[in-house]
Amino acid sequence: MGACCSAGAVEQNYLSIPMSAGVQGKGGGAVTDLETLFKSWAWENYLRSAKGKKLKFREAQIQLVWDHVKFKSDKPVYTRLETPIPGTSAGVPSTETQVVFTSRYQNDTEVAQMHAFRAEKTTNATITTAITKGFSKEGSFGLELSLPADVAKATIGFGLNYTVETAEEHTIEKSMTWATDTTVTSKPKSVTLAELEIEEQASSWTFEVKVTIKGRITAVIKGTKGMTSVAMTIDGDVATILEDRRAGTATSVPRDVEIKHGKVTWPVTGKCDFRFGVSQKVKVSPVQPIDKRE
Repeated sequence: MGACCSAGAVEQNYLSIPMSAGVQGKGGGAVTDLETLFKSWAWENYLRSAKGKKLKFREAQIQLVWDHVKFKSDKPVYTRLETPIPGTSAGVPSTETQVVFTSRYQNDTEVAQMHAFRAEKTTNATITTAITKGFSKEGSFGLELSLPADVAKATIGFGLNYTVETAEEHTIEKSMTWATDTTVTSKPKSVTLAELEIEEQASSWTFEVKVTIKGRITAVIKGTKGMTSVAMTIDGDVATILEDRRAGTATSVPRDVEIKHGKVTWPVTGKCDFRFGVSQKVKVSPVQPIDKRE
């Protein structure tokens, strides 16, 4: 396209410009924006097929309907990040203890007293995820992954799977309830402290997973000024569209993405951090003897 092209022509073809990186993945990798690719395809089809007066790009709204596009992920391959902390070996998950409930018993008598120590507390287990290379889409990313084996063995707080909600950094919280019902002995003329402690574990991982994409996507083009009715509805096979996008410009869809037999196999890499409770303990300790002069 030479310098003689009009501003209107540049504007109308704006969405045909490939967005190779989409959003920048955490760690600098390329994350392809599928929304941009499919809207570009829809706009080009509209410009070629629409009859009569056509919308200008600034007057158009393009809505993608993903209802008939399916995303299915293979079993992910995890690698634990080497994050040694003082006193531990490389790659060992870090642990820390937090007190979630405290009860203080003061015994002013000359005999030992028995007290019921009952407590129930809820803590949050968290998964923080981010895609470093792959693709993104509007709305929920919806990439379902199985847990790393070590995390699955250590806790039931996350279930068997978790869902990566967005390509950007995102934290998922799950509630875990801890309870105790035990007896605490308070010695004569003393103060006894009973605490419910939760030991938490934290670990970081990278993952690699292949995601299969197939189905048909629909684009609805509407006017935003004056004519607000639907100008055109376009339907297309996702594998065919992405193959055409890549044929047009090699940077639109990465070469390591396989497009074959009507389906797209897209390698995705990411990072995930887990933090969750692994055990509870009741700690009973004397605080100080009561001064007999009081």
